[in-house]
Amino acid sequence: MLRRLFATVSRRETDEAPAEQQPAQLPPEAMKFKPMVPLQPPPAQNDDVMQGVYEEVEKALRAKGHLR
Repeated sequence: MLRRLFATVSRRETDEAPAEQQPAQLPPEAMKFKPMVPLQPPPAQNDDVMQGVYEEVEKALRAKGHLR
């Protein structure tokens, strides 16, 4: 383990990377990707937290005859 660490630290910048770290040799058409569509968050469903309270109050007022 230490041998690998020392080899990595002492490697010069001109040294080539080991074969397992070389990028794959792929044809250019293999690297062409479709543009990504940005993700959109779903619409908010609970922005007005008092809406439920308003509906219940209105329902109770209608039941008592205060609203038509």
